[in-house]
Amino acid sequence: MTHPVDKYLEETGQRRADLARLVGCSKGHLSNVLNGEKRCSLALALAISSQTGVSPQDLHDAYLPRKDAA
Repeated sequence: MTHPVDKYLEETGQRRADLARLVGCSKGHLSNVLNGEKRCSLALALAISSQTGVSPQDLHDAYLPRKDAA
């Protein structure tokens, strides 16, 4: 299953590094968030939503962090 942000990136020909630059975080942090390894702050969720059109609720549902995430 393709996650909504990855689907957006694929459709627009962008990479996670491009999105990270647009939302003001490192590529590594964004990847950790999108892989469910780190929690996403509200500010970052809103920035991702603003850039991609993926709702904060869809981000939450698609990228629930693993229980052991910091």
